[in-house]
Amino acid sequence: MIQIVSFGTSNPVEAIYSSIKSNIGQKSNLSVHRVAEVKDKPISLEDLYWIKNADAYLVDGTWGSTNPARQWKPDKIYLKEKRNLYHGRPSTGVRSARMEFINVFVQELAKMYNKKVIVTESATLSRIKCNYIDSWYKNTGPRYYRMGLGHWTYGRTKWCKVDNSKPSRLHTMIEKTEKQNKIKLQNIEPHQWKNNKDGAVLIMPGLEYDPTSSVSVPEFIKTSVERVRLATNRKIIVKPHPLSKIVVKDLVKDVEVLPRETKLRTIVDRVYCGVLGESTSIFELINLGIPCITSKWNFGIKLNNTSIDRIEKIYYATPLEVLNWYKMVSHTEFELSEFGSHLIIPYIKELLQK
Repeated sequence: MIQIVSFGTSNPVEAIYSSIKSNIGQKSNLSVHRVAEVKDKPISLEDLYWIKNADAYLVDGTWGSTNPARQWKPDKIYLKEKRNLYHGRPSTGVRSARMEFINVFVQELAKMYNKKVIVTESATLSRIKCNYIDSWYKNTGPRYYRMGLGHWTYGRTKWCKVDNSKPSRLHTMIEKTEKQNKIKLQNIEPHQWKNNKDGAVLIMPGLEYDPTSSVSVPEFIKTSVERVRLATNRKIIVKPHPLSKIVVKDLVKDVEVLPRETKLRTIVDRVYCGVLGESTSIFELINLGIPCITSKWNFGIKLNNTSIDRIEKIYYATPLEVLNWYKMVSHTEFELSEFGSHLIIPYIKELLQK
């Protein structure tokens, strides 16, 4: 019996917990023990036993942020949360701080006890619907979450493999997204590059307090601008993350800074290529036909553009290569209904295989 310990009560973690806890999970040689994120409830001896003796842990969200807003301390953030709740104010940020603390702690336990860690997080490929709707992708269905073994940002993640013997996850995602949003997803099969060959370089930094970045956002902006200027004379455009508070013009000069709320689809005709770190904007940009130079930990690494030095010799993946990439990425994400059913069991077992 493969024993998993789940931490927290996020939607995908709760759904996976339910599916494994059912008879289906038991028949599949999987069992699960939950350490729920409940304030004022002490951890039990049973929790400690399974933390030490389980085969794998299950958490939601990444970790590694050094931003003060994401650091949980009982004498500060917890008391602030209690005051907010008392006065009827939202406690945004507190949940992220608790998640950060718990997930870092789980990683330390995993290292100590040599455990595997299954990580769920926000969607990947299904974000391309942002090119066709005006709402934030989390506000419309179908709602997908990614799942892998390890921390995707730093390149240690194992994803589920493409199984061509089964119905295509890619086409299922397309059909469901189109139906629920009454849209038509374009430029998937066959894919076409639609960039402006004389256009600007678009730099897409992440969110400063988000841990999903291998370098700090200010450093990424400054370094990217410097390297682009060494490699090309093209105009440089910087589009900050929609939630970012960084003032780009305090970091670099002589670049165009787009409003944070700018929709990528509105600037396609101005852009030659994108420059990204670990940003998941890769999915929207590739779907729009914009090639991207990324870090080696980005999902776009298989599209073979990881060097800013080669910005004027950018590689244009073939339609088949892009289609295979789409299929690969479609196996990193699952619907919430899948997580809560027998459908997720084989994928979990695949991730835990040696």
